[in-house]
Amino acid sequence: MTPRIIGSPIIAAFMFLAACGGTGNQYGAASYPLTINNTLSWCTVTATVGGVQLTDFSSDSATIQVAAGATVNLTAVPVNAGFGPAIWTGTTTANDAQATYVMTATANQNVTADCPIVYILTLANAASAACTVSATPAGGAAENLGATPLIFDAGVVVTLSATPFSDSYTFEYWTGTDVSGNNPASPATVTMNADNSVTVVCPAVTTYPLTINNQGASCDIVASVGGTVKTTLDSANVSKVIDLAPGVTVDFVASPNADRLRKNA
Repeated sequence: MTPRIIGSPIIAAFMFLAACGGTGNQYGAASYPLTINNTLSWCTVTATVGGVQLTDFSSDSATIQVAAGATVNLTAVPVNAGFGPAIWTGTTTANDAQATYVMTATANQNVTADCPIVYILTLANAASAACTVSATPAGGAAENLGATPLIFDAGVVVTLSATPFSDSYTFEYWTGTDVSGNNPASPATVTMNADNSVTVVCPAVTTYPLTINNQGASCDIVASVGGTVKTTLDSANVSKVIDLAPGVTVDFVASPNADRLRKNA
């Protein structure tokens, strides 16, 4: 039996085309929806395909239709200095910390841009500028550079360490907002729940001169503090002066000078 076509051939052809059209899927897709989420609207997000900007928004989310196989450049910029670089998560991302994420439209996709809150930590030396200051975790280190701002995510606990340049200086204390260990102790910690400024105080150590006399240069003398040799005297030295901090104990070892013994033999 010969089938019948209802309506004209032109109408039938139109119906066939309409049935085969529509948005994309894995079977010869024309386009795919791409949903872009913007965590708490902390980023300004731009989506560009082939140099053409499809969307630019700072709201919570937007959905655009992208041609199958098209390359999409997604750019997220923090809305102000209080937010850090974007971290992308989603269908084809793996916590990519980058301003621009490049993807290809091969399926329905959902991605999220997160520009986290960040705070600035300013480290400074007091007037003497006599300590090396470091901050952990990552964010950099300040080494006698004055005020060096470091950026940390909100809530991060930063450990601050101070090391005097030499025995002529000593760590004394920290000053600043929200810094624990504001006493003669290093390291200290600061929790980044706001911008913070911390100063380390490392004053010069008060010292007293100690004069060591080697009568007639007849002895070999070693002067030590805490196992560290501070100075030595031999047949070429009649006297030496060293500076020592208050309360320091000095150990002396003296033995007959070999040159003097040979002369007296």
